[in-house]
Amino acid sequence: MARSLSNTARSSLFSIDGNGEVWLVLLKMGDTYVVNNNEDVVSRGQTYTAYPFDVFLPPDSLEKSPTVTLRIDNVDRSLTEWIREQSEPPAVTLEIVLASDPSSVEIKIDNLLLVDVSWTATTITGTLRLEDIFNMEFPSRGSIYDPAQFPGLHS
Repeated sequence: MARSLSNTARSSLFSIDGNGEVWLVLLKMGDTYVVNNNEDVVSRGQTYTAYPFDVFLPPDSLEKSPTVTLRIDNVDRSLTEWIREQSEPPAVTLEIVLASDPSSVEIKIDNLLLVDVSWTATTITGTLRLEDIFNMEFPSRGSIYDPAQFPGLHS
């Protein structure tokens, strides 16, 4: 699938020095909004708190379902506690923006689930994968029909 990037983003990718652009990853997990930056960023009215983390994106492939590796510094224990409280894998949204225009999302990856989570005193590591709709119970989770999941079905 081809991605549609802004001219500024495309120019940054193809230039030798990146044209001075800085690419940022905005991460939403539940009510937590963080950015891999050394200062907070406001994007579309939402403040993303500066927080150290790394995202390892997979190569584009048609052969297998993509997974993303997420490594977050465990600087305070609030994220560890939040993960422990979850009864199901939490939903995560990744958005990649340019620091010069953080309200314009260049790439968005949503409907990700945080699975295979482990942590140490310093790092939380997990895998972000797409929700497996082919192995979900039908009509949907909790036996509740959700038209957003199955728009072609009518009750």
